[in-house]
Amino acid sequence: MKRVYYFIIIGCFYCLQSSMAQAAVFGVGKFSRACRFDQIPFGTKYIAAKFFVKMGANPEFGDLASKSGDEQAMYWVNEALTTDYFQVRYFLFAKANVYATGPYGNADPNLYNLRFSYASKWSVEEVKKAIQSDPLFAPSYANRGPAPWYSARAGESGILQRWYLTNFPNTPAPLNTILVVGRHFYYDPVNKSTVDLGETRAKDCNLTNLGFGIFDR
Repeated sequence: MKRVYYFIIIGCFYCLQSSMAQAAVFGVGKFSRACRFDQIPFGTKYIAAKFFVKMGANPEFGDLASKSGDEQAMYWVNEALTTDYFQVRYFLFAKANVYATGPYGNADPNLYNLRFSYASKWSVEEVKKAIQSDPLFAPSYANRGPAPWYSARAGESGILQRWYLTNFPNTPAPLNTILVVGRHFYYDPVNKSTVDLGETRAKDCNLTNLGFGIFDR
């Protein structure tokens, strides 16, 4: 009995060491996304559309995954997020500049020209527990990596943005024509210092970069 108890203690000690090591590895993070909805993996689209509505998208997008591929391709998720893990430590900030090629005013259509700018508040946000525990979304949070997950997001408040070629309102913008450039900062209230984390860039959904997924926000 004592030996079993001894191994349990040793096992828990190494679990604690492992958790502490993991906490040290997962620090403040950053990523950007320029994601055309039709590029979200097929098995995720239905849940993603429902999730976006829960997070503030227009309810009419709840069935976007059932629309035609051409209709899905009209909508983009363009955003930048600054993230933190495990516990609230800092105030986070993100800025997203959205650039696009193609004809726009007098700009060179072959270059990426600034079209929209977004900025978060200095904040620490987390997806509501009720959403995380919803049976529809819970499996996506079960194996998502470090938790809790906190963030500041810069992007369209309604998440999904209709984007088409200038003068062709029913023609989707081709892939790689939109570039999101994110800038990321955090403020440490203990040291009273602001840290510039640099920038991120994305021309795609960026779903494989360090495991960041649609539900990480």
